[in-house]
Amino acid sequence: MPELSVLLSVLNSETYIGEAIQSVLNQTYPSFELIIVNDGSTDKTGEIIRSYAAKDSRIVVIELEFNLGTSKALNEGLKIARGTFITRQDGDDRSLPDRFEKQIRFLEEHPHISAVGSSAYIIDAFGGRTTLDFLVNEPEEIRRTLPDKMCLCGPTILLRKSSFETAGYFYSDDLSFSEDYDFCLRVSEKFLISNIYPPVYEYRIHPDSVSQSKRYVQVRNKAIALERSLVRHYTDTSPSQLLSFIARDYLRAYVLASASKQTGEALECLHKALSYNPEVLHVNGELPSIVSRYSPKTNETENIQFIELVYKELIPINKQLNKVKNRFLAKSYLIQADKSKESNRQTANLIAALRYSPGLLLNRGVIKRIIKNIFT
Repeated sequence: MPELSVLLSVLNSETYIGEAIQSVLNQTYPSFELIIVNDGSTDKTGEIIRSYAAKDSRIVVIELEFNLGTSKALNEGLKIARGTFITRQDGDDRSLPDRFEKQIRFLEEHPHISAVGSSAYIIDAFGGRTTLDFLVNEPEEIRRTLPDKMCLCGPTILLRKSSFETAGYFYSDDLSFSEDYDFCLRVSEKFLISNIYPPVYEYRIHPDSVSQSKRYVQVRNKAIALERSLVRHYTDTSPSQLLSFIARDYLRAYVLASASKQTGEALECLHKALSYNPEVLHVNGELPSIVSRYSPKTNETENIQFIELVYKELIPINKQLNKVKNRFLAKSYLIQADKSKESNRQTANLIAALRYSPGLLLNRGVIKRIIKNIFT
């Protein structure tokens, strides 16, 4: 009987799945089963998985005819998991060779802690390390921080199966791209979670990553997961700070949905944000930083469209936000002017900036540039 069950759900990851599997097979901790759920892949992922399984009896393969999504696929693996401990491995990431050994030893040496994760090295599409995602380590700090933001690397969490069962054995299948966050909230409500350092995991960021392509759904579902946590955890009025976190997350979801022209979803998220915190649109609140965080960074034309879309539904609610929007637009037009090579185009952008921020008339540099372009 294996001591550890490793769950790996994968969809169309032929480029990286071999690295992910090999990183598990290379572990110094020997007593594990690797349960791979092929979630309806249509590329060569299934072929690669079967080639590994034919050579190593520790691999158990579940083939799904149709794509069910990450949570449902992982739940299929959980149904047959036999280990005393359970963890995950993502199909495009890599575990360092001593990951399982270090995490299980940590739990054995700290019986009052039920789950342990790790900080992670961030790697690119080619496997090169780009940075270090350093996470908080202490259990109480994790418990305080988690409602505000995900302070755990979901795939690294290794926990006792008994704790998983107590917290709710299975991933929520209606919280796509935030199932890890919901899982961590449920565990943290009943048990202590810790992180170990140095990192024992390499987390890959590439153009097809969930974190890059599905941000709206991810952010909205984070808010829903936190809503559910508050219902479970607080029977009466919830602390105002936690309510403000939910409001902020729904506002983030509004911004992302607006930018992708999902008007209905955006308005629903905006209504939710206001219901949790009527002051969420205050001019000195978090909205400007949220807009800056999600605005396009490489194309100012797209950035201007983004700002217009985001503020379209907000200004009727709080007219003071018009000044904030105008400042954003003026800044974007100034940046476009700096990048413009043609004098006519540069002048047009400078005049547009002045239209949104007349105070720039006091800026001698701006006026000199306009005059120079007109007379040259």
